Amino acid sequence: MIFELDSNSTITFAGGSLSYQYTLKEIVLHYGRQDDRGSEHTIAHRQFPAELQLYAYNSQLFSNWTQAQQGPNGIMAISILIAQAKDSRQGNKQLKHITHAFNNITRKVKVTSKFTSKTFVFHSQT
Repeated sequence: MIFELDSNSTITFAGGSLSYQYTLKEIVLHYGRQDDRGSEHTIAHRQFPAELQLYAYNSQLFSNWTQAQQGPNGIMAISILIAQAKDSRQGNKQLKHITHAFNNITRKVKVTSKFTSKTFVFHSQT
């Protein structure tokens, strides 16, 4: 599933190991029909049930996504691998609303959604 953000969205990432500020452009959710696969990436050759990918462009050096794709330091991606809880009571209640709907999805879906303005700041940990 691809969630494109409205062009007026101002969700940004900055700080930590990032040298620039990045504005979120789209969110991609990968998932599979089987609980042991669905993620695009792996850790130690282990695939996960789902993966959430956040794509952002460098909004300090470039004025939009298209320009940022052409230059160095233009695009930033974050992948979040989603594991299945052993006990359903440990699961994320908000995420369950999405995952329970997966069985009803039979074709590719593109959703456009507006998000409120937020800034996410990464902090380095030593």
